[in-house]
Amino acid sequence: MDIKPYLLDDEAMLHFIARGFYIVKTDVAPKVHAQILQDAKRTMAKGNPGNDILHDAPGLHEIFKHPAMVGALSSLLGDSYTMHCHRHCHLNKAKQDGRRFHQDGSPRQFKGWSRPWRRHHRPRTVMAICYPHETPIELGPTGVIPGTQYYNTKTENEPHYEWPFVVVNPGDILLVHFDL
Repeated sequence: MDIKPYLLDDEAMLHFIARGFYIVKTDVAPKVHAQILQDAKRTMAKGNPGNDILHDAPGLHEIFKHPAMVGALSSLLGDSYTMHCHRHCHLNKAKQDGRRFHQDGSPRQFKGWSRPWRRHHRPRTVMAICYPHETPIELGPTGVIPGTQYYNTKTENEPHYEWPFVVVNPGDILLVHFDL
């Protein structure tokens, strides 16, 4: 597969470096996204799937093998990137409180939850958030605080952020710096 036409250009790389995220657009057939959504809903109805969503929604393989996705990941992480074994599915309902942020490893404390992992300003890991359906504001898309991958701590006096929501189309994949 020739990914050269899909590598991120300077403007896209600058956007990712400064803001910490990039939206990958693929031309994967809508029926694949519909099947991924159906598979995810079926899996989530059984309870927490752990890290099995890639197995339970095999259409995700088509997303991750798409040249636009391979090109973006290769641009950000290098040609020898690997997929992490943690690939949890979050299926949030509209207006649900958990819809705004997703943050895994961080020295920040959220209601007593803290993981003492080190933060890396150079992206060593990115999260890929797949949206198999339209996610307008009314459905509560992911919120981001651009540039926070460069913060070392969150203080008690930190001002409330007015963060932008990332509004995506069916099939878009949001790549985010792991420490965003």
